[in-house]
Amino acid sequence: MFSKKRKIRKYLDGIEMNKRSAFEQLLSDYLEGTLQDALLQAGVEKPEIHVDFLDDYKCIDIQGKCRQNYVGIQIEETEFTIGIDPDEPDEPDYYPLESKGQFYKVLSGRLTK
Repeated sequence: MFSKKRKIRKYLDGIEMNKRSAFEQLLSDYLEGTLQDALLQAGVEKPEIHVDFLDDYKCIDIQGKCRQNYVGIQIEETEFTIGIDPDEPDEPDYYPLESKGQFYKVLSGRLTK
């Protein structure tokens, strides 16, 4: 796992902060623990974060529980999904990934319903 984080850090270090995409900013939040903190603050209990970081596919996959519902979130380079269900979040809603702030706003709004 640490080698994956090093690979992500090296990738991000090669991109100027003000030129990072929304996905790259969220990757940075993942490395810094800010993403985990935001999930906890939004009400996700014990969030598990897994990152796929391949040449042809990059994704941040999040699983957790919010109150009595299971939560599944996938963040890809151009879109993200949020599924919430008491049994299995199989049918998520899709959103374009426009900015880091937009992701956090949608996440907070969905989890406080």
